[in-house]
Amino acid sequence: MKRVELKWKRGVFEQIRRLPKLDKEMQKIADGVASDAGEGYEASVGRGKTRSRASVVTATADAIRAESKSSNLLRALGGG
Repeated sequence: MKRVELKWKRGVFEQIRRLPKLDKEMQKIADGVASDAGEGYEASVGRGKTRSRASVVTATADAIRAESKSSNLLRALGGG
C-alpha cells in the first residue's frame, strides 16, 4: 500500500471557521434551539479571534425561572 503524506495549511482552518455561510447555518441551528426551548430565549452568533460561535440565552425573567426549574435548553439540545 502506498503511503500518502498530507500537509495541513493551518490558516485555512481559521478561514473555514469564519465563513459567512457557516455563520448563517449556525444562526439557523441556534434559532431552532431557542424556538424549541420556548418563549424568552434568544439566539445569536458572534465572532471571536479564531472562530464564530453561536449561543442561546435566557432573555426574560420568566425564561430564567423556567430554565432553573426545567432545563429547557438542555432538552432543546436533545439532552435530559
